[in-house]
Parts: sequence; C-alpha cells; structure tokens
Amino acid sequence: MARKQSLPRDLPRLWTGEQLMQALGIQRKYPAQFLHRLRRRGLVRGIRVGNDFRYSETEVLRLLRGEVGAAQS
Repeated sequence: MARKQSLPRDLPRLWTGEQLMQALGIQRKYPAQFLHRLRRRGLVRGIRVGNDFRYSETEVLRLLRGEVGAAQS
C-alpha cells in the first residue's frame, strides 16, 4: 500500500514579474530588464520557472517594507 504524500501547508505564493511591478507602482518600457537589475543587485530573489522568473511573496513583502540592504555598485 502506497503512503500518502502530503505537501507542506506553508508553500510560498509566487508572484509574476508583472504583479511585482504593479505592487511597486512602477511602469517601464522593458520591465524584464528592470527586474533583472533588481535580481542582479540582490534586492529581490527570483525563482526560475521555465523561461520566466517568479518571486515569492515573502521576498516581495521584504522589498516593499524596505528590509533590503543598499545596492552594491
């Protein structure tokens, strides 16, 4: 008899880049480029899903609360 596999209840909710841009209140001609810069500077951590990136809700909230360090040049 197979064991029942249960998923953890606290899985992170993943946001798309478009949702993140709306939450930040930013509109750019090339949003993917802007999000790439945020990831490269360490301001937000992205999770690669296929050809796209998704952003966990905890990372988005951390960014919105200003809990990220100063960007490194």
